[in-house]
Amino acid sequence: MSLTPLPETQRQALEKVHGDLNTVTELRLSQQRCADLQWLVHCPNLTHLHLEQIDDLCHPEGEHAFPFLPQLECLYLFDCEGEQLPPTIRGLGQLNELLILDSQLKAVGDLSQMTQLAELYIGIHTYTSLGSCPNLDGALTLPQLKVLTIQPHLDQHTAPAALPLFAASVDVQIECDDNLRRSKDLTKQLKVLRQSPLSDEDKQRYTHILLGMNFTRELPDMDGRFYLTFLEGKYLPFKERALAWLRKQSESNQTKLPLADGAVLYICGKTGIKAAELKNKLAPLGITISKTLTEKVSHIVLGNNPKDTHLFSDEDPRLIDETGLQQTLQSQAPQFLQQAIHEQPEQGQAMVDNVLSMLSSPDEAAHHVALSMIEQGGVTPKMHRPLFFVLKTTANADIRKSIKRLLAGVGEELFQMAVQDRALLHELYNKNTEMSEYDGEGLFYKRLKGLEKKWGKDLCQDVALRHWQHHCEGLLYILFDKEESECRDQAINACIEQLEDGRYSLDWSRACGFNNGLNWVGRNQETPEQRTKRLMNIHRSPTLYLSRNLSDLKKKNTRLPAPERLSAPVQAINARNCLLKTLPVDIELYPHITHLNLSRNRLEKLPAKLTALQALTHLDLSFNHFETFPQVLINMPSLQWIDMRRARQPDYHTGYDTMSYRPIDIPEAFRKANPDCQILTDENTPVIDE
Repeated sequence: MSLTPLPETQRQALEKVHGDLNTVTELRLSQQRCADLQWLVHCPNLTHLHLEQIDDLCHPEGEHAFPFLPQLECLYLFDCEGEQLPPTIRGLGQLNELLILDSQLKAVGDLSQMTQLAELYIGIHTYTSLGSCPNLDGALTLPQLKVLTIQPHLDQHTAPAALPLFAASVDVQIECDDNLRRSKDLTKQLKVLRQSPLSDEDKQRYTHILLGMNFTRELPDMDGRFYLTFLEGKYLPFKERALAWLRKQSESNQTKLPLADGAVLYICGKTGIKAAELKNKLAPLGITISKTLTEKVSHIVLGNNPKDTHLFSDEDPRLIDETGLQQTLQSQAPQFLQQAIHEQPEQGQAMVDNVLSMLSSPDEAAHHVALSMIEQGGVTPKMHRPLFFVLKTTANADIRKSIKRLLAGVGEELFQMAVQDRALLHELYNKNTEMSEYDGEGLFYKRLKGLEKKWGKDLCQDVALRHWQHHCEGLLYILFDKEESECRDQAINACIEQLEDGRYSLDWSRACGFNNGLNWVGRNQETPEQRTKRLMNIHRSPTLYLSRNLSDLKKKNTRLPAPERLSAPVQAINARNCLLKTLPVDIELYPHITHLNLSRNRLEKLPAKLTALQALTHLDLSFNHFETFPQVLINMPSLQWIDMRRARQPDYHTGYDTMSYRPIDIPEAFRKANPDCQILTDENTPVIDE
């Protein structure tokens, strides 16, 4: 079709602004009417067009006035309003990318003629304006669509009804304004729904509910089909809720229809027990396994990562979980350890204690023996957490595989998820001393904080306690927690020791100290001079020389327990080498203590609350970072002994034994207030690094 030539004066005016119309490839136009854009047909190489505030673009009076530009590849429409896109735009067969932003468009219209459109972007909500949500039903017919990006207005809980109906091959991305986490959550949730065989009605209903949530924890009680869909979709944030629903269903169904002789099982998903092993365990009970879901199947065991859940109803009375299967095996054919606990409690407990002792050993050979006994004797509840700890801390893949099989289906939903979780801790033990003399405490704290949501705080604290009992590190995860717990009490009370004179001391240094950093593994190869230099380096700049993983720890402080939670009345607190910047929280609750060791920390001052310790007679402040003598000590007349040796931070390059290092001056006011106090200083009592 021949084009009517442009009047020369109009062409000259346009080319003065846009350049030669025959060579222009990209244009940005705004605040015009469709009738004024007819000249665009005279731009044969125009492939990218940006239009903003074209008032009549999507109105009936302008929809036929917009020029037809079949060569366009990318079209960007900003701030358009109307019923739907005009026919001349919907007929652009070569268009590859279409962006609609800040629009008040009611629908995109039928886009089936856009046979090459691969990317569609709908921006409803931006920082400067709020658009409406166009109907996307017409976009469902796009044959080559690869990426659909939509920026919904979540405050109104709205999105196009067609959103969950796009084919699974389309990469649908949700972009929530200034909320990257929410964007990722919705994108993943929507993908699960789109890949499922759910009805369109269910997909749309579930999408509406998900849009109304800000966090995954806000999920309301849902029907079983929702939970089955997200279990099959391997979406972890909903897994605990889904397993809880399944547990409830399983208990109800097994009450009505117990697993017994003649039962036929169908395993949907993976179980922790191998098929051949499960078959052997079920055979003596008269229970068989079917490879397909037929009418003969009496029970459907829903395992991990199930498939084809649409083949049965979410209310199917045959549905049970792996926990129900394990309970049946244990009750109908208990193994000897399980049986001994019930029939001969004292003897059975002794055998279990023997197994637990082997599990708590760092010796891998002991783990093999323990697992062999458990495989023959059965798992008892007291073994759950010790087995879990070995599972997560051993580097032996065969041991991990055996423990996963033993723990399959036992414990609560969150515990089952933790067992299945791929996160491991054994690499934390392989410290590279060439990189850092000590990385354990910081690494372990950071790792458990990251696992807290997946494993639960209670299980993480148990792992931390066992890790500390094995390796003398990792307890800070528990001590930083603001809530009291039995695990915290157990850890702290294990650090109370009785001194030779009968007094009790709380060894806070053992609980949260960095003694592994001082007692470096390579110390046996050090000369005395090398050790002295290393210890001085650690003291003057602990975050540089002690660990590369203390960034989180520096911002926190440990909290002493209330005295009544302790198993014995303490008269001394040893907080040596704890990297303390300030005193432990709640130290003022111990006014009765007489001895306080704060050496080898990084204290720069002491708080006024220290005066609450009116019974204090011995105070060790050596190896700290004070600039001047702590004035609060003048108000503590009970002091009889104080160590101020090397209490100032040394120069980075020269250390202590030079003229540049100045010991802390003891003020005359303190000497007068404490005339009988023995004061250890660098001048009167030389110090030897230990």
